[in-house]
Amino acid sequence: MKKIIRNLAPIAAIFVLCSCIGISVERPQDSTKYYTLPPAQISANVEELKNAKICVFQVRIPAYMARPQIVAAGKAPAEILIDDSNLWAEPVEDALTRAAIAGIAAISGSQNVQQPLLAGLEKDATAVKIDILKCLGPLGGKLEFKAQYSISSADSAKSFIFETSQSAGEDFGAYAAAIAKAAEELCLDICKNLSSNK
Repeated sequence: MKKIIRNLAPIAAIFVLCSCIGISVERPQDSTKYYTLPPAQISANVEELKNAKICVFQVRIPAYMARPQIVAAGKAPAEILIDDSNLWAEPVEDALTRAAIAGIAAISGSQNVQQPLLAGLEKDATAVKIDILKCLGPLGGKLEFKAQYSISSADSAKSFIFETSQSAGEDFGAYAAAIAKAAEELCLDICKNLSSNK
């Protein structure tokens, strides 16, 4: 019995020491911040689209945006700022697609704005496909936003270019808000062209 206790004593001492060390070790504080696109502040509406069926496809984005970090322009030309402590809470293309659907639905007043099902479009639905060509600017400067989108139905298809610039703000939260504002203006432009093509 004494032999067993003698053999277990060093093991017990190791456990006691490890538990003491574990208590005194402080973990570094995580400074990571996560951002989402703020909800759009829609004030305009396009009444002619109230009964429209609109299918918004997944928004396509430039390769430099397809990452968890929020990407901004650096101070030098062609320089990109990628900060590992300021991240999107979800993939940007998903956030922009959801913002486009919500924005178009709010502006049009239609209850039939959604992503298309795998089976394809309904016969009387209008398809909207959006490609973000540029979404970049320096913190404290201007966010340059450019998109190409197409509107197609059973009997017609048209393509449009949209451009705007927004104050990018001094931090990444304001930068995310500038992207949301640009997406909101894009939705308004899409709805105006949807209305004129009806």
